[in-house]
Amino acid sequence: MRKCKPALLKLNRAAFALIIGFLFAACGHNESDRLTDEETDGAGGRYWLVTKQTTYSAAEGLSGSIETNYDWIAYSYSNEKNYKKEYEAVSNGSRSYYHYTRNGQRLSLTAETAAGTESSTTTYDSESGLILNSTTTNNKDANTEISYAVMLLNDADGVKTYKQYVKKYINNNIKQDASAQVYSEYKIQSGRTLEQKSFAADGMLVSITAYTMSDNAVIREKLGGYTLYNTSSSAYNTYNTVEVILDSDSALLLREKTFKNNALSSQTDYLYEKINFGSNSSGFFYTELNVITITAYRGKGGYVAIPAQIDGKPVTVIGREAFGHFNYNRSISSVTIPDSVSVIGEKAFSGCPLTDIIIGSGVKIIGDGAFSFCTALTGITIPDGVTLIGEKAFEGCRNINDIIIPNSVKTIGDKAFYNSGLTSVTIGKGVISIGRAFSGCTGIAAITIENGVTAIWDFAFSGCTGLTSVTIPNSVTVIGTAAFYGCSGLANITIPGSVVSVGNSAFDSCTGLKSVTFRGTIAPDKIYEWSFPGDLLVKYLAGGAGTYTRENGLSVIWTAKHL
Repeated sequence: MRKCKPALLKLNRAAFALIIGFLFAACGHNESDRLTDEETDGAGGRYWLVTKQTTYSAAEGLSGSIETNYDWIAYSYSNEKNYKKEYEAVSNGSRSYYHYTRNGQRLSLTAETAAGTESSTTTYDSESGLILNSTTTNNKDANTEISYAVMLLNDADGVKTYKQYVKKYINNNIKQDASAQVYSEYKIQSGRTLEQKSFAADGMLVSITAYTMSDNAVIREKLGGYTLYNTSSSAYNTYNTVEVILDSDSALLLREKTFKNNALSSQTDYLYEKINFGSNSSGFFYTELNVITITAYRGKGGYVAIPAQIDGKPVTVIGREAFGHFNYNRSISSVTIPDSVSVIGEKAFSGCPLTDIIIGSGVKIIGDGAFSFCTALTGITIPDGVTLIGEKAFEGCRNINDIIIPNSVKTIGDKAFYNSGLTSVTIGKGVISIGRAFSGCTGIAAITIENGVTAIWDFAFSGCTGLTSVTIPNSVTVIGTAAFYGCSGLANITIPGSVVSVGNSAFDSCTGLKSVTFRGTIAPDKIYEWSFPGDLLVKYLAGGAGTYTRENGLSVIWTAKHL
């Protein structure tokens, strides 16, 4: 059935106002390239689900409601030959991505769990919009793939009838017998599903779903109750009803009730809010829902000052790829981001020829790839107040030399500064752990880590061949696998007494290492054979805390200078 079944969540109007923003990007590369009415849903906006509350009856053995909030929704538009539209929704860290063709049919859906342990991808037939393939994978190798066949049975008076059935079913790489096929029949008119019938393998009708012909796409997908018949020995009748509680210019509230044997089983309220699209004479495109999100820029370039307000509402988000992504906005040289902005979205300035950027004091989040491959950028100041630097945020920024991570930053994403031109790094005390944020930064000579960091994780500084000095504070307890692997310029290192674990190859291939000082004792099962070059581990396990030296970087023999 094509009905959207998002995760269950509790209706909380106060939470709606806290939604970070809506991100979208428009592709193109000249000032006159404006989004069409078709691309912006007729300039009247579009309704999107922002929250949902499901309440179960006592008969279901549950009490109260189940809660999730949709806190981040992103849009991107593309003027490619085969026009596509993408929509991303995130609820409690779980992401869903939707892709559309010009006629509005859904092409694919990808969903990821919050922990990234499971993902699913669904592809759809471009003509009928019916499922063609569904794949689910997770890190426990519990993989499932189902492929479907879609057949046109009838085309009369503009109504097409399709049959959909399972063609192949694979579970954990074992092909299952799909000969006993269940199937469905759909009646579709002008891209709208009018009716769905589901049948058991023996041809018995299992369910009927009838959809309304409302012009509102949300109502059309949800409205028009249906009845399910269970053919097992514990048979019962189940049916749903959907009614419109509120339908206004800014919000839509639908209520779905599920009945079992004529008794109310559960009630779900779906709240949709309307996002509006706009642009101004300065070339900024934006979306509006209480606050403004900059979604694209098609202005004259040069120096660009992002406004703090548009139409009297604060600009709080720089959207996904709004200024960036390689071939766009090649004329932008410098940007000022106002204090009103709290989020710089994914790839917001990626690939821009920026030489200078000023980030306002209100920014809290620098998203994944936000400034990646800004190769002309010579420096950047991260304001105190930023709490998150996303994955690959400054990847490939070859001309940024010095960076100070302020104390406000809690998280630095994977490969945040990968392959950048950094020569000096200061990491504030607010960062709890360091991942592989600086891997491959061959120009870094000195790293200062403030007291407060508790872990230097796997590959954090691996391949930093120019590194000659690093201070590990007494707050660090874990040095991960290959954390300093291949740091051939490092000559001296002190392992503080707070460290209780050193990962495999942590300092392996540090060919210039001549002196290692251990301030404490690490249990033998928490340090590995290849944690250090040569026979240092053997000497340390025998001698304990102290300083160990070798005459040159080629010698595998270490001696205790003092114990």
